[in-house]
Amino acid sequence: MRSLCRFISIAALLTVLVGIVVGGAAQAAEASGRVAPVLRATSPGPTPPFDSSLLSSLDLLAAAHQQYGPQAKLVGDWQHLYGLRVLVKNRLFNLNVARAVHDELGRGWTVAAVGPTAYDWRGFHVGALHNQTVVVMLVASDQLNDVSGVRQALAHYASVLDVDYVWYKLRAGVAPRFTTPLIVPTSVDSAGWANLSTSSADDAHRYDLLNAETKAMEVWVPYPNSRYRVVVAPYAGVRPDLWLGAADGGPVAAGVPRETSVACDPATPLSDQCSDAAYAIGHELGHAYGLKHSCDAYPQYSNCADSIMQTGKPMSAILLPPEVAHLKASPFLH
Repeated sequence: MRSLCRFISIAALLTVLVGIVVGGAAQAAEASGRVAPVLRATSPGPTPPFDSSLLSSLDLLAAAHQQYGPQAKLVGDWQHLYGLRVLVKNRLFNLNVARAVHDELGRGWTVAAVGPTAYDWRGFHVGALHNQTVVVMLVASDQLNDVSGVRQALAHYASVLDVDYVWYKLRAGVAPRFTTPLIVPTSVDSAGWANLSTSSADDAHRYDLLNAETKAMEVWVPYPNSRYRVVVAPYAGVRPDLWLGAADGGPVAAGVPRETSVACDPATPLSDQCSDAAYAIGHELGHAYGLKHSCDAYPQYSNCADSIMQTGKPMSAILLPPEVAHLKASPFLH
């Protein structure tokens, strides 16, 4: 563990960058109608790159002119994702951000958001994805207007992925190619996500949470093909008690509300909740990258139960030699 002290938590860096985006860039963005540029978080050591290269800012004022004419003005609340309106001759209209993405960026791009404010609208170049793992946080319908809560949840989610990135790098020598985390608003409220999590204890509803997450994700992020994978988890308020329901759907690794509710740091001893959260995501990511349950695939290894693909939890979990070899050969890790 002593060697881990050199790792800097990406979640802490994202928290600092949030202040930069909302503070210094906000006034310029409001004046021009252009969303503040994406800032890429980087740090020494094997921390998640959260690659922002496939994101583009949007000229929302130009989009308003395109959709409603040169007299159109942007008005409303920039501090909420859906807070903007277009004013034309004393009449208010909605701004079609998906159309703005198509008009400004063209084919292969989809609408996206990196946070809960109008400054956070982006275009996402899905057509250029190549071996990345797209990070998605679903936001319950009754949580979207809680700007500070959503930003904190993004930092929590990033911190759990930070643990998994560092753990994979230590155990396999390679780690996932994560994209910058995206949020996707959903029509499911917090109680609905909580019910989907808890009801997964019933075999008849084991995959209801996975199916609901996949359906909600696909509103903005297409179901992954052979070129990329997706890791997704819902934010339903601060609910570290909701830990049931993690699952894989082939190329989709589906997490639970706990992953967006706990702050973790791989440079310090993990709490039980952080270890469980990192296990849930790390295990399902392993499936998304082609790994099977260790003791089913490699029963000849007496320590197979210690693998993250069985019941081993970070940071003490292991990977078996054939699992390491598989991950080293996978294009989705580097």
